[in-house]
Amino acid sequence: MQNSLPEDLKVVAEEITRRINEAEETEEKGDQIKATIEYGSFCEYYKYLRERYNLSNSEIIKRGDIERSYYYQIIKGNRNPSRDKIIRICLGARLDPEEACMLLLASDYSTLYDFRVRDIVLRAALIYQLDVLSTNMLLDEFNVEPLK
Repeated sequence: MQNSLPEDLKVVAEEITRRINEAEETEEKGDQIKATIEYGSFCEYYKYLRERYNLSNSEIIKRGDIERSYYYQIIKGNRNPSRDKIIRICLGARLDPEEACMLLLASDYSTLYDFRVRDIVLRAALIYQLDVLSTNMLLDEFNVEPLK
């Protein structure tokens, strides 16, 4: 590990290293597939999550480091977000990894896999409720592409 990470992120990086070392290919969970059938689309499932957790759009935009007008175009269904933008929204909304995976699947993107280093880092960022800046620092630490 590099000494460039802040102490709190070093603990997360150690956990990620442990998960990478233990990584095995896993199948998608049935409840994730059920969510995509039940809610049908990104917009519908995201609306459900926002109402369920009483999420503030302004907080999600801030924590997810997303351009305001682009965010509103996404949630209204006027723009198709990239996988990374959905992950930024998940980080901003402080969703857990399972909810993030369901949101990705509802958007026709692959879930977070336990055998991809980048996805392991992203899953840890969701677990530890990191912001985008801290997440990108960890992605850099493991030499994988940052969130766009």
